[in-house]
Amino acid sequence: MSLGLMSGSFGGGSNSNTSSSTSGFSLIMASLLKAMGEKERQTHQGIDQNNRAYNSTSNGINDISNVIVRAIGGVTPSTVVSDTGTDSERIEKAIADASTKYGVNANLIRAIIKTESNFNPNAVSPAGAKGLMQLMPCNIEHYGVNDPFNIEQNIDAGTRHIKDYLKTYNYDLNMALAAYNFGPGNMASRGISNSSDFYKLPSETKNYLAKINNLI
Repeated sequence: MSLGLMSGSFGGGSNSNTSSSTSGFSLIMASLLKAMGEKERQTHQGIDQNNRAYNSTSNGINDISNVIVRAIGGVTPSTVVSDTGTDSERIEKAIADASTKYGVNANLIRAIIKTESNFNPNAVSPAGAKGLMQLMPCNIEHYGVNDPFNIEQNIDAGTRHIKDYLKTYNYDLNMALAAYNFGPGNMASRGISNSSDFYKLPSETKNYLAKINNLI
């Protein structure tokens, strides 16, 4: 939007209106700059923390336009935020559904999601793990996942995956989590058969276990 056009739209009228017009234009510009600054701050925060905020990019122009409209109407604009409520609700419902379906504690599912992807449905790791619960291609195929970035499919498969490991390791939670992160083949090759062998785990997996246990 041209600043000249904006100023022209407020510059008409008699001299007696000049002060109020200037004040109105100043309010709009201040509101616009605030909205743009807030939008930029949120976008960088989303990227830095690997969360979902940066996925909702379609609202940017509309948010700023709405701020201008509200300012013209004399309404003080509130902080502009990305609308991620829908994804959050879907994630929580999918967690509850998977917890009930597979008998896995909802807090455990939530802790895995937080640690694996920080609740970013579109996360992709350098190793190729995808989605909220970071499913590897072999897991995606094994559990019949059509879209690993789909919230419901990913959480359903990820919960089945950790449940399978729980059954494999006789419901030893830390063994199951270690397998989820490091892989059962790698654990077997290092001779890790129970928690007393965890000194053989790589630092990444040790940190992973600590993070999960702190969250549940």
